[in-house]
Amino acid sequence: MPYVAIYRTSDTSLDSPLVVGEIDECRVILDPRAISFSYTAPNVRQSPEGVYSNPLPVTVTLPRDSYLVVEFMVSLEGGSSRRVAGLRVAEVVSLIELCLPGLLIEKVYQGAVNTPNSMTLWREGPIRVVGSPVRDGPTVAATLGPELIVLSRLNAGSRERFQLASRWFARGRETLNQIDKLIYFWTVLEIYPGEGTSDIPTATSTFLATVLPGNRSPASIKTKLGLGPTFGLRSRVIHEGKAFVEENEETGFGHRLDVLDAIATTCLRALAGLEPGHDLDAHLSS
Repeated sequence: MPYVAIYRTSDTSLDSPLVVGEIDECRVILDPRAISFSYTAPNVRQSPEGVYSNPLPVTVTLPRDSYLVVEFMVSLEGGSSRRVAGLRVAEVVSLIELCLPGLLIEKVYQGAVNTPNSMTLWREGPIRVVGSPVRDGPTVAATLGPELIVLSRLNAGSRERFQLASRWFARGRETLNQIDKLIYFWTVLEIYPGEGTSDIPTATSTFLATVLPGNRSPASIKTKLGLGPTFGLRSRVIHEGKAFVEENEETGFGHRLDVLDAIATTCLRALAGLEPGHDLDAHLSS
């Protein structure tokens, strides 16, 4: 299946496509034409009966412009292609930025694309289909409206810190790449409650002990949530260049991400002046 990354560029000199290079069957093309392609989206939907996923094709049509296209084939067998596809794009794009700064203006799309004869859902990381309550529009408005006012009442320092942490939290929720999720959610904790210290596990467990009910000790929270081992894993990723999750690590890694997501969620809720919620209950009682 073809995998592509498409960037708008500052070059407007071409009238027809130009292959500018190739490495390991990965081609880099400058293309001034209109580009049309489709990809398969999971299309997760909630209903009163539960949750379902009905994959559907999404068609994208880009107007005539200046594009740089990175393209190669990925295998649908096994997980190796899924793990390294993003890395192959990243190395090419980084080389372009190093050699020709300013050429790339914005990323338009990155991912697998359908062919005329096949439509396959192929994503960079696992897709989780989890049931949740079905909420109608008035319910959403009644819940969210007052909470937006809560944000406006934060002092300037807390509001700025919440905004910064929220940027990384949103990236963690949006990406499918498990390594990126780990980095993004851990960065949330470095911003809050870990401000002013490099000992994020201790700062986080101490903070949670003050905002969670139950009179738990920081040491107990730190142990049950595995903050120390998670910090060690984050250090391996950064300092040893761990680029993807091995197949035999996926279950344990996924659980660690679930806990880290719940920790970041709880800390951000507290920073925003909301109730801490119950995201950590199952992890602290296990």
